[in-house]
Amino acid sequence: MNKTDLIFNISQKTGLPKTTCREIIDLVLDCVIERLISGERVTLSNFGAFSVAGKMARSGVNPRTKERIVIPPHRVIKFRAGNELEKQLNPSDN
Repeated sequence: MNKTDLIFNISQKTGLPKTTCREIIDLVLDCVIERLISGERVTLSNFGAFSVAGKMARSGVNPRTKERIVIPPHRVIKFRAGNELEKQLNPSDN
């Protein structure tokens, strides 16, 4: 599913126009992005949590040239599924 599919599905389920659904989804995503950029954790009940983690600089190898390179420090986004989502994905584990 991509963003267009999500907009269509929400529009079908709510009866709202697709333009309204697109605006709402864009606002939600903008809020999540803003919080992650500021280093905050974003938790969506029954779904999961997004967080930002730092990766330290490390050495690596360019697979094409076999040249040794330095991979600079950077931040990555992590996602941890919530308990309810885990239960729905693995119903036999209940």
